[in-house]
Amino acid sequence: MNILADNLPQNTIRFGCYVLSIELDPITSSPVLKLQDGTSLNAKIVIGCDGVNSMISYMLGVRATNTFNVCVIRGFTSCPSGHEFGSEFKMAKKDDVQVGLIPMTTSLVYWFVTGKYISQKFIKVSQSKKLIGDMAAASVKDFPSSIKEIIENCSQESLHFSEYLRYQAPWGILRRRFQVGTVTVAGDAFHAMAPFIAQGGAASLEDAVVLARCLARKTNVGNPSGLVSKTMVEAALDEYLKERKPRVLRLSLQPYLIAKMHETSSKIVKFICIVFMVIIFYDSHGHTHYDCAPVLSYNRNMSSRDNSRSNKNTRTS
Repeated sequence: MNILADNLPQNTIRFGCYVLSIELDPITSSPVLKLQDGTSLNAKIVIGCDGVNSMISYMLGVRATNTFNVCVIRGFTSCPSGHEFGSEFKMAKKDDVQVGLIPMTTSLVYWFVTGKYISQKFIKVSQSKKLIGDMAAASVKDFPSSIKEIIENCSQESLHFSEYLRYQAPWGILRRRFQVGTVTVAGDAFHAMAPFIAQGGAASLEDAVVLARCLARKTNVGNPSGLVSKTMVEAALDEYLKERKPRVLRLSLQPYLIAKMHETSSKIVKFICIVFMVIIFYDSHGHTHYDCAPVLSYNRNMSSRDNSRSNKNTRTS
């Protein structure tokens, strides 16, 4: 974070700025953010990356209010002597419990355990890291020893318990616009999804790459003056959403079907979900076959153009 921040002008980043509301100025149509400390920000463009409880998505009318009756425990486990899971995402399922393991390094594993949510049982769990750890360990007691050891030896400080899984319905992604003027969203504020294929964070990074490319393309190409208009920004955001929606729809649909299979007790619903999974997602790792590379070639072209301009300026001076 410091490396990224050091390359920005001073005071570009402001921490601790909780957004209470956002509205469009009635005269300029520019977004105005009201912050918790009583100040206001007049912005040219707003990208809401403020998570599943996004105030920006609320302003756009697209906040993820749907919930699955599934709870999740997440945590990290340090393995000083290494682990046996290699570098691939592993999943295991038994009855209503599913475990996912994602090796971060050769000695650190991120994991999650999901199960049906029962309010009476879990009402006190979220208030105690120890109880969260005990419940996670109890949930995997019938799993292979390698999985049990990872869960049992986790760092209690890293544990996080989510009572419900909130998500943006796949059909909602197609139906909604996710943009008002120069305001849009990215990350969970755009496409909150269940964690069953572990692509929420990756999709957020994809959003950033595509958004950067669209903004650069619409505001730099064929614009020698360097002046950026509201129309240019709106066109860039529109292009960004058109490119991201098909990808996000597919990413959201797969965990949605998996969550439905976990949540429902209906054999018919389970069967329908399985049929869709087999037909649409026959390659269980197909979601990883996505490339944002075009932004790199574009940046190289921009870099070459900038270097050329720099050389000309040097010769002139």
